Amino acid sequence: LARGLTGVGVKLKGAEAAFTGSREDARGHCMRARELAQVTLSEARQSVLSLSEGQVETVGLAEALQELVDRLRTETQIRLDLSIAGTPRRLDAAIEENLLGIARQAIDNAIQHSDANEIRAELAFEKTRVRLQVAEDGCGFTPSAVPRGFGLKSMEDRAKQCGGKLDLQTEPGKGTCIAVSVRLRRSPGSPRSA
Repeated sequence: LARGLTGVGVKLKGAEAAFTGSREDARGHCMRARELAQVTLSEARQSVLSLSEGQVETVGLAEALQELVDRLRTETQIRLDLSIAGTPRRLDAAIEENLLGIARQAIDNAIQHSDANEIRAELAFEKTRVRLQVAEDGCGFTPSAVPRGFGLKSMEDRAKQCGGKLDLQTEPGKGTCIAVSVRLRRSPGSPRSA
């Protein structure tokens, strides 16, 4: 964060000096400063959101996800809703941590990139599985035309780690929906078994 903010300061100082010369030079400095500020803001948001990973161990997935959504509501003008279906229960620690990480990344991607008016998250506890879905009504995209960035790859890896598969549905102008379903295995005698 310090490096990013220092870079913003350097670019703005360059823009200030360029105002005595070419307008195009000044504009270039301002554009690079804005881009660097956006990257730094994204890193700051990820750092803050990652603090919630420790919470899942003590409060469980449903409550940690509710706390995450409540916190993000204060940071965005986008309507953000969460629904929880079924009876929340404790799951294997790896499943809880990975599903919370997927939700966090999907919501953060929607806030940063989708130009959405609404983001809807749903967590469903079923008898033999748990399902997570994050959908938004933003700009959408053509998956084959967009390079797979770190965020999507991270969500796919997390889904695999907990025995699920990430499902991405999107198209230009129709928003994006990210869903993962994890089959639960019984662990007799474990307080965290489903």
